[in-house]
Amino acid sequence: MKKLLVVSTAIILLAACTSKKKAHDADGKIRDCPDTMIDNRMPRIIDENTEADALPGQYYIYKGERREIAEFDTAWVNRNCDVEVQVVY
Repeated sequence: MKKLLVVSTAIILLAACTSKKKAHDADGKIRDCPDTMIDNRMPRIIDENTEADALPGQYYIYKGERREIAEFDTAWVNRNCDVEVQVVY
């Protein structure tokens, strides 16, 4: 009985590990639905001292963290996800 319990637990754990879906495509882009898209419309001061690589105004919240839109397979997200857009002022 004890052996059966150990074997069945091992099988369940192995099945759980192998059944996880891949969340990335071949290019390394994320293929999973983000939680929210943030559209930041807060005014910014732009002058000659502003860095050219300032953070973009739109990004995703994915698993509780900020992730850039470029990190995602955008076509896949548009086809498969219904992402809430939150506009912030």
